[in-house]
Amino acid sequence: MRLTLAGIFIVTISTLNYNCLFSQGLNELDKRNGFQSIKLGTKVDSYYFIKCDVGLSGICRVDANDFAFKINGKKVEDIDVSVKNGYIVSILVFVRDPEFGFENFLINTYGPPTIKGEKSYCKWIGKRVSLTMESYEGIGSNRGIELMYSLYNASTNFDKLPSSDF
Repeated sequence: MRLTLAGIFIVTISTLNYNCLFSQGLNELDKRNGFQSIKLGTKVDSYYFIKCDVGLSGICRVDANDFAFKINGKKVEDIDVSVKNGYIVSILVFVRDPEFGFENFLINTYGPPTIKGEKSYCKWIGKRVSLTMESYEGIGSNRGIELMYSLYNASTNFDKLPSSDF
């Protein structure tokens, strides 16, 4: 009987540690609030390397050649930024032909995905930020990974929020 209670105790503690470990991963997603130096909910005109010809709303492009971004040593090819009322609401990152375990890298960073689909589709959902990873197959070196960092509620009216909310 004593071993049974000890076994139950160990399983309970292990489960709590497992859950706490992964909830901290999603907290990390919210804490990072975007991709590297590009932060969600910030004004797009505060980034000199984002080229925006659409005014206050639309898709803007980061010139990845002028500003070298990397993920785990792998060069980022393209970055698109969605803007609403002058604020960044999502960041789409393209990595071509990844040679490392990209999904494992993200799991080590944010914990297991909240949603796991078929063929390398994963989604992590924090309290304010979500991250979607999807692989795509192309011809030759056109295969790769797309990462979409988004504000979880992208319909927010940014003009009425104080900057401390981000």
